[in-house]
Amino acid sequence: MNATLELHYPKPSLFKLTAAIVMASAITFALFVMMQKLIAFDGEDLTQPRLSPIIELTSDFKENPLIERPRPKPMPEPLPHPEKTLRIIEQTPDDKTLFVNYTPDLKIQDPGLPNNTLLALDDSQAIPVVRMEPKYPIDAARAGIEGWVKLLFSIDILGQVQDIQVIEAQPARIFDREAKRALAKWKYKPQVVAGVPQAQQGLMVQLDFKLDQ
Repeated sequence: MNATLELHYPKPSLFKLTAAIVMASAITFALFVMMQKLIAFDGEDLTQPRLSPIIELTSDFKENPLIERPRPKPMPEPLPHPEKTLRIIEQTPDDKTLFVNYTPDLKIQDPGLPNNTLLALDDSQAIPVVRMEPKYPIDAARAGIEGWVKLLFSIDILGQVQDIQVIEAQPARIFDREAKRALAKWKYKPQVVAGVPQAQQGLMVQLDFKLDQ
């Protein structure tokens, strides 16, 4: 007895066949695109670096040209201070004008007085013990101007000069300030009356300003 073996295979469906065809077409297209990209990439020069764009910044700033400042002129050498002559007017004791060369006399008391009696000074006028010469104004010295200033002043019981006033000057207002400044530095031995120092008012002095010829 002969036996026959028959194999039965299921027939593929139409849907599966269509899906396989579409998938194969998509894979083929993708491979084709990739090949094109590789070919284009191989054609580029890989040794040539890419250049970045250069951006230049400009501004409207303009440098100001250097301005040369004029050099200062050298200062003229100061003129030497001219020597000054100071003259004090001496007048009679009747008015209250200063006596410069006055020297008080010493008088011994009467022999009938006790031996231990001290020597006494007569009443005396004020005597300058410190005198400062005035400075000669530079402008007046350059112009060759000479003149004098008459001053009125007072002294206190300590011999300090105060209340200085200009009563007359020739020429006017040229030497006034220096004359007053110098007189303010004078120091006097005050007038003594009965052994007591006295303040004095109304004293006068004239300061002359003369240039050596």
